[in-house]
Amino acid sequence: MAPDDRNRNAAQLLIERPRIFWGKVVALFIRRGWTPPPPDERITADLLEEFERTAAMTVAPVVDLPDIADAYPLTDRETQIVELLMVGYDNAQIADALGIAPQTVKYHLSNVYRKLGVTTRAQVVAMLSR
Repeated sequence: MAPDDRNRNAAQLLIERPRIFWGKVVALFIRRGWTPPPPDERITADLLEEFERTAAMTVAPVVDLPDIADAYPLTDRETQIVELLMVGYDNAQIADALGIAPQTVKYHLSNVYRKLGVTTRAQVVAMLSR
């Protein structure tokens, strides 16, 4: 896909499905080892302006992260939720970032707690920070 097409598709996704767009942004930040920004109308407007202004998007360097999924028996969605939890997102922010309901986040977190043998989000962070 040409850079212009990628920009058009990203801009269209941002306009039509902002929750999905922001979920992809957050996932990218997590994969690169960066703290994701919270979804923000000002940032959204700046991104749309940037999509219009530039034809090509630069690629940031990739940072190797430990793979939680390889070390623990978590599903892909549980891993995504844990990664957001690790950077300090609360349930509502996780739900917004992933385009799911807050109740779904609670459901996945309860599965994470059970699988890891813990009872709180602080214990998850402590366990996975080692």
